[in-house]
Amino acid sequence: MAINQAFLSGLYEANSNNDLPPNLEPNQEHSHSEIIIELPIEQLVNYPKSRYNRYRIHEGEKMQELTESIRHNGVLDPLVVRTIGEHQYEIISGKNRKHAAESIGYETLPCIIRELDDDEALRQLNFLNAQYRELLPSEKAYAYELEHQQSNNHGFRSDISTLYHADTKLDVQLEEPEERMTKWRYRQLTKFVNDGFLDAVDNNLIKLTASIELARLSPKSQEDVYNFFLCVVDDTIAYRDAHYIITPEITSKIKSMEERGDEITSHSLSQLFAGERKQPVGVLKLQVTKLRTSHPELSTMKPHEIEKTIDTALTEHFKRRKELQ
Repeated sequence: MAINQAFLSGLYEANSNNDLPPNLEPNQEHSHSEIIIELPIEQLVNYPKSRYNRYRIHEGEKMQELTESIRHNGVLDPLVVRTIGEHQYEIISGKNRKHAAESIGYETLPCIIRELDDDEALRQLNFLNAQYRELLPSEKAYAYELEHQQSNNHGFRSDISTLYHADTKLDVQLEEPEERMTKWRYRQLTKFVNDGFLDAVDNNLIKLTASIELARLSPKSQEDVYNFFLCVVDDTIAYRDAHYIITPEITSKIKSMEERGDEITSHSLSQLFAGERKQPVGVLKLQVTKLRTSHPELSTMKPHEIEKTIDTALTEHFKRRKELQ
């Protein structure tokens, strides 16, 4: 599902009147009259994290692949940054490239400087991330919500580019009903008051259909449901009890409870599962080859040693989980 094309295409057009920072000379011209210059890594800061910027630094295999690519080929795509102070630049696109390059000793990185206000920076942040990665549900939700706000409230600035409409309402009207409904469904995720729900959807603990029902609950009910079902262990979202899984059927029952004015408590939520077959924990197949890529130390270990290591890690995991409850 693509974000509105008019919304996207204009974001790539550069502002050609950028001033170069002191003592730095351009080394290459880019399309749209943009200039690529080398900036010291120490002057580059990440765009502040917010609900509209949930884009995370890659971990594990993805980051390793990017690091190795930069090690052998260099930084092929320049970062996009904006000026936020004297000799300081905010990364609009490229924080993964910065992280990888910095880890192998880079001191400067090729950058395109764009003079952007906060609204323009946020729009380009969403657009450029959509080009470089497969978006998670929560990332889609806020990208679509931003598109929706711009379309309905005040259109898009025509001075950024002549290649797209100043007002995208016509484009929205021309969307297929199925596309509009899909975007609407994702946008409901922005109604969550607890970011933990967004993390749960991103990690496939809650399906989109169920999450839409949860997002319709009052803030208090959302918090009660979250505290009953979910917790964070070692910075990872998880179910408190693997037998109590949030399904569309369960969310419908919770919504009915709220509409009747019933109090939502741990007891009332646990009663929803009374008489029903408990959810199976499931079967987990470990891909040892992938694990060895993430943890090279496993390459020298025998199968029974790997099994023992995993068992020890799980013991520690559940010990910490109990301490948090």
